[in-house]
Amino acid sequence: MILTVLSSLMKQHSIGTKISKSQVYEAFNEQQIDIHVKNLSKKIKLAFQQYYQDLRFEIKSANEKADMKMDEKRTTLRYNDKNQNMIEKM
Repeated sequence: MILTVLSSLMKQHSIGTKISKSQVYEAFNEQQIDIHVKNLSKKIKLAFQQYYQDLRFEIKSANEKADMKMDEKRTTLRYNDKNQNMIEKM
């Protein structure tokens, strides 16, 4: 990893420029931070994707349950209406 830092520092500075240990250390730290930020970003993105996928599933399930309850109520109402009509005819 130090070699990648040195090569990037050499690209930034002209030939013959002295590069101090502190510059190498700083560049190395920045590189490590960039790597970790990218990894964290990926993990956060994946976590949000999973969260929203689970949320969609929960909403779909809740909607299906609500639809089933509404169908039951409609069936009950129709049954009650038929019974009421039969009673009225008697």
